Amino acid sequence: MQHLSGNPASPRPRPACRASAICAYPRRIVPQPPLLLIVDDEVTYLEVLAVFFQDHGYKVITASSAGDGLQKAVLLTPSVILMDVMMPGLTGWAALHQLKLDPRTRDIPVVMMSGRTIDTSDPTGPHRAATALLMKPSTPQTIIETVARALHRPSTSA
Repeated sequence: MQHLSGNPASPRPRPACRASAICAYPRRIVPQPPLLLIVDDEVTYLEVLAVFFQDHGYKVITASSAGDGLQKAVLLTPSVILMDVMMPGLTGWAALHQLKLDPRTRDIPVVMMSGRTIDTSDPTGPHRAATALLMKPSTPQTIIETVARALHRPSTSA
């Protein structure tokens, strides 16, 4: 009969850990902070939001264009995306559409921000693919609560 220790003369298996003082404590899994991707072409606003979310326990990455945001979303798979609608070149709506078509990013919750009123009356509008909508400017409390809710809500794939 062979014992777990590999030594047939040994009646007990070896302990999993040799540093008994450390092994006496149960392992704690420390949750990782959520990874937030913020996409906005207004650099000052982007920096303020990044610091704000870092102060609230998020790990933050930023992108100053929708195209850069798409690349980072595919490469880094953030927990949630906060994206501006109006950006030069590729708009936030177009980027949201691409995110929801890509199997690698379709399940990432996306909160869209806009300084203009978003018409939500159209049942086929691009806003339907967003997890949540925010008006700019919004209070810091509203922004943090909206992103936190988006993290805990199933995403809507288009």
